[in-house]
Amino acid sequence: MNGSSRAVYELTRLFFRLVFRCVLDFRVSGTEHVPARGPAILVANHPCAIDGFLVIAAVRRRVYGWMRAPNFAPAWRAWYLRALGNRPVGAGEDNRDTMAWSEDLLRRGGVLLLGPEGDVTIPPPVGPFKGGFLKIALKLGAPVVPVAIVGSEKILSEPRRPTLLRHHIPHRARVDLKVLPPMWFENPGLDRTLFEAQLGEVRRGIGAAVDDLLRARAAEKVSL
Repeated sequence: MNGSSRAVYELTRLFFRLVFRCVLDFRVSGTEHVPARGPAILVANHPCAIDGFLVIAAVRRRVYGWMRAPNFAPAWRAWYLRALGNRPVGAGEDNRDTMAWSEDLLRRGGVLLLGPEGDVTIPPPVGPFKGGFLKIALKLGAPVVPVAIVGSEKILSEPRRPTLLRHHIPHRARVDLKVLPPMWFENPGLDRTLFEAQLGEVRRGIGAAVDDLLRARAAEKVSL
């Protein structure tokens, strides 16, 4: 990580921590489950376009991630997103460079943050998962760390595709972010049935945590 990239990340983290502290009732738990060192793949549900910044604000270690290829335009935004630690992915596109970059990052002990739903999906339920993260985890033996997010869809007036300036103004909201214990998987032959079962295990774990958080909020009569 070069100096300018580190500065961009740390300034972004500081900015969003201040914003979230002022605007949100942001409740974070389980961050001790993120390994203190070594590779890890954080896998989160994705209720709002701002979710990546919530994780950056909540987790002590630096995280890197994938983002939709259309987000890397114009050029100034591409520069910022890459400096922040993101790489583009596109459905049906050649993503081999991003996959190679991700594997290299994990081999060097980095932390990768992914949203396997592939797009913003407001729970419940948690949407279907794509299996790219699990293929990397199986190949490198990296732990999968599930993350459940509830309430972030209320931060922005346009949670899925914020484009206008007013779409990016955060609103007062209660947001819960819960990090679950790491999961390790083995599937040497990439058996398809086992692979789907393992993928489902991660999704069910996040879905159950989301449901638990929603029940707790209902019991507290949370209106935000």
